[in-house]
Amino acid sequence: MAVASLARSAILVATLLLFSSYVVARAMASPRTLGAPRFEVQRRHTPQLDARGDGGWSFVNYTDGAEEALIPVRNGDGALYHWLKADTDFSKLKRIVWVCHGKGRDPWNYYNHMHAALDAAVQSNQGVNEDEVGIWSVSFWNQKDTGAFPWDDSKPDGQKATSNILVWEENGWEDGQKSIYPSNVSVSSFEVLDNVVAYFANRTLFPNVDTIVMASHSMGAQMLQRYAVLGNIPETEQELHFYVGNPGAYMYLDERRPTTGGAKPPSSCQDYNDYHYGINNVDANLPYGQPTPNEDMLWARYQQRRVHYALGMADDGPGDTHCQAQVQGDSHRTRGANFAGYLEQLPGGYPKNHTLDYVPNVTHDDAAMFASSEGIFRLFVENDAQGRTRPSSLPNGLTNGVNPTFTAPDPANADRMPSGTAYQDTTVKVLTQPASKASSGSNGSSGGGGGGSPSSPASSSGSPRNAASSAVLVKAPAIPVLVFVGSAVACALASSSLYSN
Repeated sequence: MAVASLARSAILVATLLLFSSYVVARAMASPRTLGAPRFEVQRRHTPQLDARGDGGWSFVNYTDGAEEALIPVRNGDGALYHWLKADTDFSKLKRIVWVCHGKGRDPWNYYNHMHAALDAAVQSNQGVNEDEVGIWSVSFWNQKDTGAFPWDDSKPDGQKATSNILVWEENGWEDGQKSIYPSNVSVSSFEVLDNVVAYFANRTLFPNVDTIVMASHSMGAQMLQRYAVLGNIPETEQELHFYVGNPGAYMYLDERRPTTGGAKPPSSCQDYNDYHYGINNVDANLPYGQPTPNEDMLWARYQQRRVHYALGMADDGPGDTHCQAQVQGDSHRTRGANFAGYLEQLPGGYPKNHTLDYVPNVTHDDAAMFASSEGIFRLFVENDAQGRTRPSSLPNGLTNGVNPTFTAPDPANADRMPSGTAYQDTTVKVLTQPASKASSGSNGSSGGGGGGSPSSPASSSGSPRNAASSAVLVKAPAIPVLVFVGSAVACALASSSLYSN
C-alpha cells in the first residue's frame, strides 16, 4: 500500500510539473524584458493620440508576432530599443523601413500602424512582397519610462537603469541631445541615427537590401528633418530616403520667416531662429560633430538628400505651441506649406530630390498617413535607381493655396549663423565585412549582428536582431525544459514503482 501511495503521489507531481512546464513555456514563448511586466492591451494612459506617453510608460504593450530588438551603439555599451517582426529573415530583405514614434514614445502603435500600411501596400499591386520588407519600430525612451526599460528602484541613484538600453531626458532625442542612461554612455541621438543607417547598410547583415527608409510622424519627423540637414550620414550603397510626416515645426536655414498661414511676426519671439528652429547657436546647442557647419554647405547637402514631406490636408492642429514654431505658421498644415514655399525661395529652388505629398482628408494621424496611397508609395515602393518614382501630390499647388511671403533678410538675427567649414565625419562607418567580435562598434554593424548581453560582448549565437541584448531579452525556454525533464523522471519513478508492486 505504501508503494502504491508513493506511486500515486509521484504521478500527481509529474502531472503538475508537466502542466507547469506548459504554462511557463507559453509565458516565455516570446522575448520579454527582465524587470518590465508585459501586458497585451492594458495601458497606464488614455488612448487619445495627444496623451500617448504623457507621464511616462510603466510597462511596454506586448504585440503578438513581434519581438524586442536592439541596435548596438558604441561597441555595445549602448543599445537602441526596437520592435521587429519575430523570425524576420534578414537575407530575404530588400527594403528596410525604420519608423520612429512621435512625442508618445509608443513603438507598439507605430509597429502595428506601419505593418497595416505594409499589408495595404502588398494589396496595392505595386510589386511589394511582405517577406522583402523589414520594419523596425524604435523607441527613444525618456527618464519617465521606468519599467519600459529595465529599472531597479532598490539600487543607488545612477545605477537604477540596469541595462544598456539608451534613455534620454524628456524629449531631448528630437534635436540631437545626449542620452542620460546608461550612465556610462552619453551619446547624441544624431550619432545614434548614424549607427542605425550604418547598421542597415552593412552587407554582411543585410546582403540584398537596396533601399533604406527612415520614417516618422510628428515629433519624430522633426528629428528626421533636422538630421537630414545636419547629419553626418554614413555613405551607403543603398538608397536612403527620409519620410517626414506632419512635423510640428521645421529647422530653417536662415533668418527669414513666413508672413502668411497665420504665422506670428518674428518680433514676437526673440529666439525664433535659435537651434532647433533655426541654426543660430547650433554649435553651442547640438552636442554632435565638429567643427561648426557652414550654412551654404548645409543647404547644398540637404538638396542632395532624398526627403519626402507628407502633410495631412486636414491637419489644422497647432502642434508645437512654442513661439518659435508659431512664427512658422499656425498649424502643422500651414507650417508645412510655408516651409515648402521657403525651400522654393532658396538658391536653386525647390530641391529635385525632395517630394511633397498633401494627403486628403487626413488629420494628425500617423496610421492614416502611412496607409494612404501617397504614404504607401514613398514608404514601400520608391527607388530612384530602379525607376520607381512619381511626382509630388499637389492638388492645390506646392503651397496648397497658402502662397507664402517672407520677411526680408535680417542681419541682426543672422549674426549668430554658423560659418566656416563643414562638420567633419564622425567615427560611424559602414562595415561590409564581419567585425572582429559579434557585438558591433559605433559603426552599428557586426559580424553576425549581435547576441550577447547589454554589458558584455555578444554571445557566439550571433542573432542579428537582438544585438548586445541577451541579458535583457529572455527567449530560450530553459526553465520549461528543466521542468519537463523533472516530470519525465518523476513519471519514470512512478511507473517503476507501480510495476514493482
